[in-house]
Amino acid sequence: MDSGRHSGGNRRVEKLAATIFGFIQFEFARLDTALGLCIAWTNRGSNHLELIARFNASNIHKKLQLWATLMEALCDECPET
Repeated sequence: MDSGRHSGGNRRVEKLAATIFGFIQFEFARLDTALGLCIAWTNRGSNHLELIARFNASNIHKKLQLWATLMEALCDECPET
């Protein structure tokens, strides 16, 4: 009888964990998509095919590094105000 309660509790916890994990995966996919679009359209998309290839071959850490590098390059080109 006691093991039945734990079994039901475990199922509830597993279901809740799976739901939360699904939300995390969904939000991560949205972040990855948005980051990819931002990277692809850096420099008004003039070299978007090259950037897309680099983006697709990277993990999230390298994607964020690529974004930072591109933004630093753009900021270097901006005149001081």
